[in-house]
Amino acid sequence: MCQKLLLNSSHFCIIKLINNIMMIKQPHSLFQRIFKHPISTILTGTLTVILVTLLVKEFISKPILSSLFSDEPLIKSITAIIGASVMFLAYYLHLKYLEKKSFSEFSFKYIQKELPTGLMIGFGAMGMVVFILYLLGYYNFVGIKSLYEFLPTVAFIFGAAVLEEIIFRGLIFRKLEQCKGPITALMVSSLIFQIPHFMNSHTGILPGILGVLFGVVTGLMYAYTRRLWLPIGFHFAWNLVQPIFITTLSGGKFISLFEAQLEGPELLIGSEFGLEVSLFSFVILLIIGIYYYSKLRNRSYFKIN
Repeated sequence: MCQKLLLNSSHFCIIKLINNIMMIKQPHSLFQRIFKHPISTILTGTLTVILVTLLVKEFISKPILSSLFSDEPLIKSITAIIGASVMFLAYYLHLKYLEKKSFSEFSFKYIQKELPTGLMIGFGAMGMVVFILYLLGYYNFVGIKSLYEFLPTVAFIFGAAVLEEIIFRGLIFRKLEQCKGPITALMVSSLIFQIPHFMNSHTGILPGILGVLFGVVTGLMYAYTRRLWLPIGFHFAWNLVQPIFITTLSGGKFISLFEAQLEGPELLIGSEFGLEVSLFSFVILLIIGIYYYSKLRNRSYFKIN
């Protein structure tokens, strides 16, 4: 009887030992550690969004639309809208299958509040710049052009805003914030955000400073809401106001909605890079940034890490 009890006891101990060994968390392989590194996650997410969008555009939407329609503005508009939709989908797939994370950045529960808020701030900010220049006599309205031909510009700018906010705020800022804290995330993601813009025409020191400041402001907006609706709305509206009133945006030439004359000191009216490097643009953008910074500071956000 004693021998049988001893045997059962030994058997129980062996099973318990095996279970304990199985429960020990095995170290990740070198490949797993590299793949799960924040930099790898950022690069994977960026490539996923960009490549999927390009593939759909070049091999699906553009060929199909070109075979169905002959109207160039219509084709460009629909292609840009499809591209923005594909960006949402690609980002969703990245979060779900690679990061194993919810799609909280695009929660539809908050879209009706945060997207219109971003649009109002963006339109109000750049609209105020144009209004001030008009009052000073530097901006003179001449006439209105074709709204229909302006639609591709609207669609393109929306797609660009979605892409940049997904990459620079949804991926880069978010991952840096997790591992390095909010201050580092704001500064590094904003500097990275400006780097591609140095390839634009008529760039320089002032456009570079403006780009970094813009990145900080949209980063603060994302940190405040933890979603991308607000910065996307702001980014889209800020950019759209410029080709509405003039032809230049970030050094590029677009079809504008209004025909106008803009003459005055470069410090006030901006350079060939655009209205966004006007002194008025800097001041208004800085005020917006201070507002969201103070909101986050009241939440003790900058003391988290």
